[in-house]
Amino acid sequence: MASSQEDKEYKNMRRVIKHLEEVDDLVIEAAQDALWYQEKHGDEIKISIGKADLKIFQESRAAYQNNYQMEDMLRHLADTRSNQRVFDTAIASIIKVMDKTVQRERGKWFDWYDRMQKAGDVAWKDLVPATKSIGVADVINALMDKFASLDRILEVLKVYLKIVSQRAKFSDELRDTLFALVAVIKTGGPYAPIDMNEVNVLKTEIRRRREAEEAQLVLPTTHASNVLVPTTGYVEETETPPQPQATPNEPVAVLLHKWSSTVTATVMILFAVILAAIPGYKAWQYSPRKPGTIQDADFWFVVQGSMMQLVGLLTIILPLTLSGRLLIQRWFWTWLLVGVSFSCSVAPIPVYLYFPTEWSATVAFLGSAAQAFVTLQALFIVNKEKTL
Repeated sequence: MASSQEDKEYKNMRRVIKHLEEVDDLVIEAAQDALWYQEKHGDEIKISIGKADLKIFQESRAAYQNNYQMEDMLRHLADTRSNQRVFDTAIASIIKVMDKTVQRERGKWFDWYDRMQKAGDVAWKDLVPATKSIGVADVINALMDKFASLDRILEVLKVYLKIVSQRAKFSDELRDTLFALVAVIKTGGPYAPIDMNEVNVLKTEIRRRREAEEAQLVLPTTHASNVLVPTTGYVEETETPPQPQATPNEPVAVLLHKWSSTVTATVMILFAVILAAIPGYKAWQYSPRKPGTIQDADFWFVVQGSMMQLVGLLTIILPLTLSGRLLIQRWFWTWLLVGVSFSCSVAPIPVYLYFPTEWSATVAFLGSAAQAFVTLQALFIVNKEKTL
């Protein structure tokens, strides 16, 4: 039984370390970009982070990465406070460069925001069941400080990107969850089963009180040492970390709407393309089965249609490309469809002259179909930015 418990605690700790590594890697990646920007534009910006600092920050993980022993991982977490200066310096440097580049590299920063939001959200949730193994309030508070630094940069970036939706702060979520668990354990005892519904109710009450009495209620968020940490009971009674639940102010109808809008639009366009193929099938039955010439009126109609199709494609892609919203790696399928649509917009002209004319019309139809899906993808990109 003890061996099973130790194995569970070890797995909890490995998850925490793994996701904190993902957070650190994102910060290091952005800080390295900041250093590169300073090298290229040293006359307009000076940042505090240096390559030596980042090297120290990266090498601090070497103590446990060879074998991932429990003692080494705990020792690394205990060093969080000593590494906080480098971490905060990196955050401050990233914000400086962000201020200079966010308008012309909006897509890059939006992608970084999205990845950091996901990594931080998973990290604080995994940290909750690992508190029993950590067991030291100073270490927990140091990790809260780290999450608070992440909250700071994400809130700044959120303003720059004009993201209107509210985000739950990692440090607040972690602190409120721990306070709620302390209250549950105090009431039911260290070995009582943990009811996550009760924990969520207590978290809601803690938030309500903090919002209503912010001037009177001061909860530690930076360099505090008196946080109550639940060191017994929680891990023993919980197989996995608490999972996020749908909030009361987001009814099921809204969730269904979020799902169905994308699926419905895709299905409708797919159905319309299939339906539009039926007249093409009929045209093939009556086609002359021979190439056309430049003296044919239909040839010049093909040229006219190809030109307008290219104009329509540029109208969709050019604004997204210039705004930085369309990243080549992130929107691979969009760029693939753009290539298909462009090729099928130009190809019908020579195809009309050297192949049976029905092939020219078919290629043009495929280009129009690809362009319809390019428009749909562009709509989803813009809509995602508006809703975040």
